[in-house]
Amino acid sequence: MGRLVKTNKIGFCSLLFVVAGLILIWQLFVKLFFQSGPAGFVGFVVLLAGIGFLIWWRRGEKDTNNKLRLARLGDQCDALVRNMGQVSTSGLVLKSGEVAVCKLSQAGLLEFVSDGSSYKGMNNGVGLRVTNGITWNVSGSSGQLIKNAETEQIVDYGTVIFTNKRVLFAGTKFTREWNFDKMVNLQMSANGASVHMNVAGQSKVSGLTYTNSAELTPGIMMSVAQAYATDGQIAAERLAKTYAMQFRDIKQ
Repeated sequence: MGRLVKTNKIGFCSLLFVVAGLILIWQLFVKLFFQSGPAGFVGFVVLLAGIGFLIWWRRGEKDTNNKLRLARLGDQCDALVRNMGQVSTSGLVLKSGEVAVCKLSQAGLLEFVSDGSSYKGMNNGVGLRVTNGITWNVSGSSGQLIKNAETEQIVDYGTVIFTNKRVLFAGTKFTREWNFDKMVNLQMSANGASVHMNVAGQSKVSGLTYTNSAELTPGIMMSVAQAYATDGQIAAERLAKTYAMQFRDIKQ
């Protein structure tokens, strides 16, 4: 109880200091700008104009950066069309009839994993009566290690190659492969930022997520590769050109 009262006193005193500081700042502000005659008023106007200019400049800078980024993404879609079928596979041996459609230089591998185990137990101590009014407590405990629930995490970073038959991830720790003919479910997040894939024969869902905002997302490249797999190169090129046009048409 005493500790609670002490904490409340410290909080109240801190509040008083803050209020006093705000009052002093306000008095200084009034004295500087409103009690200094015309010069103070001009200073106040200049201050407001400066703040307004700073806000306008930062907003314009942000819009410009967004437009440049969208333009670069559009250019990457055009490059995807030009390089389709000529993408470096980094040592990957392509299968018969397989074409390297596009490549993502950096992405994260998503998998459901456990972050370890937790110990859960209970106290089973007993009290031994020694004599009248005196009891000797003998403590004890029992429990077990229980594996923590699995959660989706980025378990590795690496390069992704999209072909017309599969998707291959090559990371620093793991390699993963998703074949289109074995894929039973495919889910993409907004703008294709993340892709989750269910493959026949694998009980767990895995996927990819983009980690470099300067590159196209895994979902966009996946959709182009699947268009190639389903309807051929012309359809894939048409889709990539559509994405390029959409990036350039986005209004800020």
